[in-house]
Parts: sequence; structure tokens; C-alpha cells
Amino acid sequence: MVGLVLLIWGQYYAPVALGLSGAQSCLTGEVLSLNPATFPQRRWSGEVAVTAYLPAPELSWRLGGLAFSWDSLQVLQAQLMYWGWDKITHWQGGVGYGASFFRRKVKLAVRTRALFTDFAEYGRLWRFTPDVGFQFFPLPQLVIGGYGYNLLGVGWGLLPGALRYGLGLAYAPLPTALLMAELTQEGSANPQLHTAFLYSPHRMLHWRAGIAVPLLQIGTGIDLAYQSWRLRLAYGYQPTLGSWLAVGVAHP
Repeated sequence: MVGLVLLIWGQYYAPVALGLSGAQSCLTGEVLSLNPATFPQRRWSGEVAVTAYLPAPELSWRLGGLAFSWDSLQVLQAQLMYWGWDKITHWQGGVGYGASFFRRKVKLAVRTRALFTDFAEYGRLWRFTPDVGFQFFPLPQLVIGGYGYNLLGVGWGLLPGALRYGLGLAYAPLPTALLMAELTQEGSANPQLHTAFLYSPHRMLHWRAGIAVPLLQIGTGIDLAYQSWRLRLAYGYQPTLGSWLAVGVAHP
């Protein structure tokens, strides 16, 4: 049962979010995020990834996301997630809609996910939950974002975890750098403060790192880009639980 607790605590961490220690309210162009408003504004975007718990690699998430934009303002997105441990298997599938308003200064999105957990001889559990998110761009260098994830989550009654809120901002002092700060609240736990940064020293290399407190969490990762493809690697560490490793491929 330890593995189940770990995965509930972790929700799911795509490579970018893991490398930023969970900060993701203000990301842009991401199809795998707790905030549905991080959607890309391209015709097609997709990502597949695996996030593994290193002390027991069989405890891992398989993640996939796809976004399609039929004009410059509206996006449909889909996600599929899976993990299995011992006799327990868990699936999630979600679809979402996002739109931009006020000359793209505001992005709003909503997503609905179906959750299915098979406990083998102990039965099966079906649930549904919505997610909501927003982003506001008051200045070209500044983003304010927030989300509500697992809005109907009540811990064990609705795997994979409890309701989570996030509110943050990001500032780009340079075209190649981004600074992020985010406050999250998950279930009855104490609020977490996440600080992170992204830096692109070269168009083929993107580096990110972050730290969260008071429940210490450290993360780092890189993207190796070639043409419209990205290989994503990330590592996260939490002293009371251990380490996570994520590998993914994103396009574009």
C-alpha cells in the first residue's frame, strides 16, 4: 500500500513540472499540466512521458497528451494516464477546452477527467472530476496563472489524490530566462511555496530547476531540442519519499 500512497501524493508529474518542483500555473505551450490553461496555441501539439519512482521503478506513471487548435483562439485537448502496482491498476482519461480572450491577454480552460481504478478482487472504482485554469498576461514579460485540480477529489474516495489549488506568477527578465513563483494548497496539507526558473542558453538546450518549501522538494531538468522535437529529462527529490525520474518526448 506504500506505493499507492506515494502516487496519490505525487498526483502526476510530467517532465517539465517535475523539473520545476511542481510549479506549473504559468507554463505556456504544455499539454501535460495540472493547469488546463497552459495549452499550446498551435495546430497540433503532443507529448508522451514516463515518470518513475526510483526506489521502486515499477511505480510509474505513463502519460500522454494531445492538443488541437482549429483557429488562433480555441483549443481542444486530451490526456491519458496509467499506472499499475501489484494487483492495482489505475487509468485516467480527460478532454478539455480552452480559449483566449481580450486580444490573447486572458486564457481560460476547463477539463473533465474520468478515473478508473481496478483493485482486483476488492472491486473497481469509477469517478469523474473537473479541472479549471486561467492565465492572465498584463505585460509581455509577465504571466499570472492559477488552477483548481481534482475539484471533486476527496483523497481515497477519488484517486489519484485530493483537491489541489495553485496560484502563481512568472516574469521574463530576458528573452532566454523565466522566473517563477507559485503557491499551492493540496487537501489538508500546509501550503507549499514553489520557486523555479527556466534558462535557454541555446535554441537546442533548455534548462530548468526549482525548489518547494516547507515540505522540501527539489527538481531539475533539461530539454534537448532538434527542429520541432524535444527530448525531456527531469529529476525530482523529496526527502521523506525519495526520488522521481521523468523522460518524455514532445512535439513541437
